[in-house]
Amino acid sequence: MYLAGMALLAKAGVSSQNHRCTLAFLSLLLSKEDLYLLERGKENREIGQYFVERTVLAKEAENLIRESPRFCAKCRGLAEQLDEKSIAMLRAKVAAFLPPT
Repeated sequence: MYLAGMALLAKAGVSSQNHRCTLAFLSLLLSKEDLYLLERGKENREIGQYFVERTVLAKEAENLIRESPRFCAKCRGLAEQLDEKSIAMLRAKVAAFLPPT
């Protein structure tokens, strides 16, 4: 799901190497529910990858697996709708996140 979100940003010419920044950028395009799914996915991935004494709840893992195709399809649909005007507007909003140069 995270890579689908990154692809959506890439379509708009935006890149991010930080999960929290990526979520902030995606908040311009996605619902709070979708952002929550991304955050839960990150947390569960970290549990599975870094912590042997902790486990991911099966119910939560099943929910993420069930919601992934919908999320990816939503990102693809949004990417297909991006035109030059909407990309320019999105990039202007993203620029507001950045410190002045």
